[in-house]
Amino acid sequence: MSTLGFRPFALATAVAVALTGAVAAPASAVPTPSALRINEVDSQPADWIEFYNPGQTTLDVSGYEIRDNSDDHRWRFPEGSTVEPGGFLVVEESTVGSAWNDTTQAWEAGVTFTSPIGIGGADTIRLYDTTETLIDETYGWSAHAAVGSNTADYTLAREIDGHGGFLLSQISKGATNAGTAVAPSVQVNEVNSNGAPSDYIEVINTSPAAIDLSGWYVYDENARTTAEAPPLPAGTVLAAGARFVFTEGTHFTFGLGNGDQARVYTGAGTLVDEHTYPSHAADGGVWSACPEGGDVFVQTVRTPGTANECAGSGEPPVDPGSEYDPLAWPGGAAVTVLDTTATFLEDSSGLDTWTDETGTYLYAVDNGTGRFWKLAVSADGGFQMVDGWQDGKRVRFQKDAGNAAAAGPDAEGITVDGDGVVYIASERDNGNKGVNQDVILKVDPAAAGPDVVALAEWDLTAFVPVGANLGIEAVEWVADADLAGSLWDTARNKAYDPADYPGHGDGLFFVAVEDGGAVHAFALSDGAATKVSTFTPGLAGVMALDWDTTRDGLWTVCDDGCGGVSAFVELNGSAAPAVTFYARPGDAPVDNAEGFATAPASLATNGVRPAWWFTDGVRPGALRAGTIGEETAPEPLELTAATPTIRGTAKVGQKLTAKAGTWGPAPVKLSYRWLRDGAAIKGATKSAYTLKAADRGHRVSVRITGTKSGYTTVSKTSTSKKVAAGTLTLKKPTVSGAVKVGRTLKAKVGTVATTGVRYSYQWLRDGKRISRATKATYTLKSADRGSRIAVKVTGTKAGYASKSAVSRATQRVR
Repeated sequence: MSTLGFRPFALATAVAVALTGAVAAPASAVPTPSALRINEVDSQPADWIEFYNPGQTTLDVSGYEIRDNSDDHRWRFPEGSTVEPGGFLVVEESTVGSAWNDTTQAWEAGVTFTSPIGIGGADTIRLYDTTETLIDETYGWSAHAAVGSNTADYTLAREIDGHGGFLLSQISKGATNAGTAVAPSVQVNEVNSNGAPSDYIEVINTSPAAIDLSGWYVYDENARTTAEAPPLPAGTVLAAGARFVFTEGTHFTFGLGNGDQARVYTGAGTLVDEHTYPSHAADGGVWSACPEGGDVFVQTVRTPGTANECAGSGEPPVDPGSEYDPLAWPGGAAVTVLDTTATFLEDSSGLDTWTDETGTYLYAVDNGTGRFWKLAVSADGGFQMVDGWQDGKRVRFQKDAGNAAAAGPDAEGITVDGDGVVYIASERDNGNKGVNQDVILKVDPAAAGPDVVALAEWDLTAFVPVGANLGIEAVEWVADADLAGSLWDTARNKAYDPADYPGHGDGLFFVAVEDGGAVHAFALSDGAATKVSTFTPGLAGVMALDWDTTRDGLWTVCDDGCGGVSAFVELNGSAAPAVTFYARPGDAPVDNAEGFATAPASLATNGVRPAWWFTDGVRPGALRAGTIGEETAPEPLELTAATPTIRGTAKVGQKLTAKAGTWGPAPVKLSYRWLRDGAAIKGATKSAYTLKAADRGHRVSVRITGTKSGYTTVSKTSTSKKVAAGTLTLKKPTVSGAVKVGRTLKAKVGTVATTGVRYSYQWLRDGKRISRATKATYTLKSADRGSRIAVKVTGTKAGYASKSAVSRATQRVR
């Protein structure tokens, strides 16, 4: 066992040293005694791995297995391998253990570690226990550990022994890693404190190699808890030159203030970088490092996850919606303010239309008080307040039925079902604004006001696990007649069938989430909510929803976080609905635009209908009207596409590669489907395909499909290739055993490169077949005396041409 290095070290000491001079790390940064841990890896100039026992008892690691990034490279610790509590174990290149032989499908003892495993410049190390269960692994690094060209003095090591991510470190082979980490080349690169929809801190990797961000977290100027700043999950890797965005609601729960700090820490609680900014950036912009990775920050437009817009820094931000490359609004550019005098309150939010035999009505809701109004609207977009609705009605939680002083729901969205019943979406109780509480309330609009208690409530909080004030922003009821066969039921992995949800009524309720922009569809029944579908239209956040009964699709609308861009979603019976982005009309509101609704076809004049926008924080001027045209939806453009070609030899066992050629205008999303005699091959959806036995004698081709928003989908199929039998290689077999009557000879097959080959045998006497001698062994008979014996071995495998080889003849039989 001289090649296995053991050195005990107190875990508490290692943690204390690692945290010296750092702020307190979240609780998750303190290691918990567990199984053996990979602790340090060297890949240049020598290959070795250090392991660490974080527990309180000696670990027997006999038979534990090491693999690199290939499952064909496997090595096991020898019997008797143990690690003391707090101790280290080093596996060197020369360490002897057992290695997996892929040809014999068996473990072979007495093999050095470097025989099956060579640790590369781009690699991963994985550790398995004796049950072949993965118990630890490094991240996938992209270059040898080095500072400049010096690889001899540096490794990849955990900052705290046995815990957290791997950092570039000074070599500490067989000893604690405490104090050896090199400061990571990660810097704060962009800070958004203006929300819309979420604050964020962007960091950039300025080094030439990937960096492991496992366990990293961010703070503002205050000390925070793990709940407020949860560590990044294990396996989070930042590529060289890449950016990572810590987002409010996902990576931290606090908001960045008007003059604050953005601080970044490793999983051990070591401060990596910080930036202090004096105030919110002007005009909804951000503070960006210019040049990137530098110390000088200026006010620019938002570019989360992409290069900073440093040219013209300090100028007013450009429209953030430009990143979506939206089409022009399918209606007029003019948008007119309707409430020129104070009509609504200051927290305007959702809108929805409703039509019956008496006319078309627009419902509007205020999120600060839960008050909603009913307006009669006309073809020119104008409105008259319905009698009795001048002061609106206030929706109440059932729990607050007897408490008129209760703050009530944070009513963000409103919709009307096919029977004229109103439903209001609330993301919080205004009496407890620090807690996320996503609820849909059913309301009878005909009930006497001023307060209207919910008839029923459905709590969706568990379905929308986000921070307070980042939950449901909109709700929209859509009839089953419009959804059956068109909406993809993600719960059942098929097109939506209303019969699968008994008791839910005759439609589904779509809700939009501010944080991340997801849209969910729910079936609501007595006392229960069932999620039917989820999709993401591609916007940073969704603030309003509207089912357009004329265009047969769902409008999902963003505010200033996306430059007022809308995504129109057309359900197509698949898991990938068609999405088209549209810019806002030139005069439409952007900041805090939280409500949107379109008129039905009954209000169209010469093909043009009204549309309405509702703006939060404005009084008067909250409600505006514009137009949308029935016939102005642009015809899809044509993609230019090339006929694909196939490279490679069309033989079983060989790999074919599809070459797409040029598709445009770029970028075009390409998908692949390999075909056998024109029919799809199951699971063959990548750009390369290895031919199987089932392909022999058939013609194989590839079909490439290109998709791009606003363009027709195009598919092109290559010329087919006929697949020939694969080629087996078979070395000359050998014969062992005493060449004497009564003794048994044994045939040994030469090594072949192809797995899964079956072998048959035929023994020969002086070159002629011996009757019934067709096994791997042959017992010499008196008839063999004086003759020379050989064996013919034939290899066969489905899809391959058989291959035979004859051994050298023995000496004459005695």
